[in-house]
Amino acid sequence: MSFSLRRLNPAAYEQALRDEFDQLYEEGAHQRRMMVASLHDRISGHAGRVRALDRFLTYARSKGDVWFRPQG
Repeated sequence: MSFSLRRLNPAAYEQALRDEFDQLYEEGAHQRRMMVASLHDRISGHAGRVRALDRFLTYARSKGDVWFRPQG
């Protein structure tokens, strides 16, 4: 995702995450794919984007056969 996402409102930020996830999820049916969602303070660190990020993660977790790397 490009750094220009910092200009997006929370709904557009969430949609951009979903769009990227959905594309990779579809491709993953044929070949392993990986999505990296960098949480840079100037992009995702805005208070208004916290709920958008939470909704995205809930959405991504609801899909089958998705692995999340444990923290730490």
